[in-house]
Amino acid sequence: MPRATPRGMLLRRRLLSVALALQAAGCGPLLWHDGTAEVARAHSADMVARDFFAHQNPDGESPFDRLREAGIEWSGGAGENIAWGYPTAAAVLAGWLGSPGHRAKLENTAAVTTSAD
Repeated sequence: MPRATPRGMLLRRRLLSVALALQAAGCGPLLWHDGTAEVARAHSADMVARDFFAHQNPDGESPFDRLREAGIEWSGGAGENIAWGYPTAAAVLAGWLGSPGHRAKLENTAAVTTSAD
């Protein structure tokens, strides 16, 4: 069995925190989506490489544009929550839950897949 990396362990804790918060809000279980995760990883790398922090990249592409370009289809809505500068995954989640817009995306009961970077 492969050993979990520190990054992998952090990601698992982050997703568990999100999943537990969503369960408390009455949402069903989430399913991981590899393609969406790759889109998230690429966007994170792009933000680092081009020194920006935004949902829309400097070329004007939105999260929805990036999903479409990757051939990912969705129904029931899609959303993107990003965070930077928080000391822990728990602090990120607290920040998202304290923001009405971010919280609404997280608690969208039509959403059933998730990914993270």
